[in-house]
Amino acid sequence: MQYPSFPTDNLYKFLAIAGVLAILVSNYLTSVVMMSMQKMTADETKETLRYEESRLWEMIDDVRLDHDEKVERTRELENMKPSLDSRRVLVIEQLHQRLDEIRTEAETQINMLGRLESVGFFITPIGFILWWWKVQRHQDRILRNEATGKSNKVKKLKAYPL
Repeated sequence: MQYPSFPTDNLYKFLAIAGVLAILVSNYLTSVVMMSMQKMTADETKETLRYEESRLWEMIDDVRLDHDEKVERTRELENMKPSLDSRRVLVIEQLHQRLDEIRTEAETQINMLGRLESVGFFITPIGFILWWWKVQRHQDRILRNEATGKSNKVKKLKAYPL
């Protein structure tokens, strides 16, 4: 049974073009991941700071009481100071933990994109070289021979007028 020949010309073009696209896409997506990581980090930090700021304003509003209540509230705040400090430390640790998670996720995505880029750098030259070596140079030779053959025919016709 005779199998149809595989169109290698298209395969080589596909390798070359797919490699170029892999390089371009991986570079673009790497920059997108980096920008989104920076935005997520900034948003997470802002959100945490806003929360802590609102908690502090609540505490300040609680302190704005009459004198007797102020004295009592001051004592309460002094008693609460260790728990507030530990709360602040806890919030900062949670923020750092979340930022580490974001950073780890972004690094994983960047590593995957780096592999895609490596594949692109590997298959692009192979595709272009095979395309040129096995297909294009032969097509160029055929076109050159046709062009010089036609010009030789024209010269011969001019040499022998009718």
